[in-house]
Amino acid sequence: MDVLNSRNYDWEKPAMTRTILTAILGEGLVSVEGNVHKAMRRVAAPAFSGRQTRALAPLFYSKGLALIEVLARQVKKADGGVVEITGAISRVTLDIIGAAGVGMDFNALDDEESKLAKLYELVMEPPSFFMLAESLFPRWLLQQFGWKGYSKTIEAQSQLRSEVRALLQEKKAVINEEKSTPHSTDIIASIMKSGDFSDDYLIGQLLTFLAAGHDTTASALVWATWLLSRHPQIQDRLRAECSAKLPNGPVSEVDAAAFDPENMPFLAAVCNETLRLYPPAPSTVREAIVSTTIRNVPIAKGTLVTIPPWAVNRNRALWGANAADFIPDRWIDGPNAANGGAESPYSFLTFLHGPRSCIGQGFARLEMKCLLALLITRFAFETTSPDQMVQICGFITIKPQGGLRLKVYDLKSKER
Repeated sequence: MDVLNSRNYDWEKPAMTRTILTAILGEGLVSVEGNVHKAMRRVAAPAFSGRQTRALAPLFYSKGLALIEVLARQVKKADGGVVEITGAISRVTLDIIGAAGVGMDFNALDDEESKLAKLYELVMEPPSFFMLAESLFPRWLLQQFGWKGYSKTIEAQSQLRSEVRALLQEKKAVINEEKSTPHSTDIIASIMKSGDFSDDYLIGQLLTFLAAGHDTTASALVWATWLLSRHPQIQDRLRAECSAKLPNGPVSEVDAAAFDPENMPFLAAVCNETLRLYPPAPSTVREAIVSTTIRNVPIAKGTLVTIPPWAVNRNRALWGANAADFIPDRWIDGPNAANGGAESPYSFLTFLHGPRSCIGQGFARLEMKCLLALLITRFAFETTSPDQMVQICGFITIKPQGGLRLKVYDLKSKER
């Protein structure tokens, strides 16, 4: 695809979009463009190599164990076994990116009032009028009106930046202490050791990695539990595969050495199919910064093009008549199974493609597999009623409006 790959740098996010993303995610890989993006990605790439990502599997497993214990306590207290699951999942993915990204444990999972988690919740889901206002008027003017919702979001952004600045200073102190025997291997340490970067540069990277690194995976995991609750036979089949790899159940961190989520084809298929149907970021947009072409068709400078993973991933022309259905086997059986049965890998746009593809997709996939395998081995998920529906919301990432409440059955304690 010309826009994503061969002519990628003929296209950028429109200025309005970059302004909004920078306010939310900082000046990191998601919001910068051109040569700045090329240089930034080159610096960050080693931290997301396959070897580095695979080394994080024990961390994912350990945090997954903590997640299932938190959910088990919630099930025990729940009325009728109905549990709201998005909060705990979001907090555990924040803890994971904290450990992997900056080498710190935020302890958000065990603290439902976690300041950092609350700030990200406010920043990642600003009021709809905030986005409209930010796109139309300068911030200094908007602040004169004293809108409560607007001011609350601005304050959350400011507090989050202060929190991240404090994290960076703490990290720099740790690295200075390690100069003789360096051993920090987290993402920001890898970046800091590769060059002399300003605090503002590192804060922009941290803001992006912490936000994108937890919110997207949390979104995917929540939608996976929703889909599995609606397809009990698929859920049972997945549990059988995961249980075979964890014959004693998810008991301790010792099991992590024997647990290999990369050798579980149905788990991979369920994750791929979830990501196809519910891409965390359902749409993006590009603007031609020069006159260019798409498939040899001339495109004038300034032309806007929407790239909608949601629509492409569900397109019948690409995926067949059952494109909207949850069918993990499309990633296992038949021709082109590696592409989910589609003829081209470009039919799956969840992580985009080319130089602007998601740098952390390997990280996200492995994290999702580890957490989902542990969840499905310990719990059974059911809808609260046969006709339960969810409304989709979200500006940066999509999630169920008001959270997701499911009947959760603890297979270990037999409680629900």
